[in-house]
Amino acid sequence: MLDLEFNNTTADPLPPVGESSPHLKDSLLADYGTSFEDTCSVEAMLESTQSRCQVSQFFIQALQNGRKTILMTNLLHTPSRSTEPGTVWSLGRSSTCAIALDNPSVSRCHAVIGYHPDEGLYISDLNSSNGTWVNRRRVLPMQRIPLQDGDVLRLGTLDIEFFVSSTATAPSALQDITRF
Repeated sequence: MLDLEFNNTTADPLPPVGESSPHLKDSLLADYGTSFEDTCSVEAMLESTQSRCQVSQFFIQALQNGRKTILMTNLLHTPSRSTEPGTVWSLGRSSTCAIALDNPSVSRCHAVIGYHPDEGLYISDLNSSNGTWVNRRRVLPMQRIPLQDGDVLRLGTLDIEFFVSSTATAPSALQDITRF
């Protein structure tokens, strides 16, 4: 097995939801029917994600609400730090990936994170050159590995912590915005 080093590049903090995460803002407004001001508590929850990181400075936060899932991350060096709502997101060096990673150990199309209503969130390796791991266990190409809150992902030499929030498990701040 390869002895891979941790990549020491720095992560950028998440910007405010309203300023640079239009997919998240639009989804919250559509799904909860509240004003944007009421989504500030969601912004606070997402900003606190960075403080949950214990292994890596990088994270991917899945925000689920039953019919939609959005991924937030501090890996992107673009104005928007969220993906469009969906069920499958590609990760890799290619600019066509939903989460484009600037790391030479990551393949152009390295892995996918997906969501299935019956199975939940999962990750699959796309036959990458340097491999994908979940909690130090190698993911075989095209194998679906379920993802849980707090899992540590490794793509090549890049360590990423994975977190999940949903309307059922999110802090009360997220649940508060669903009340009228």
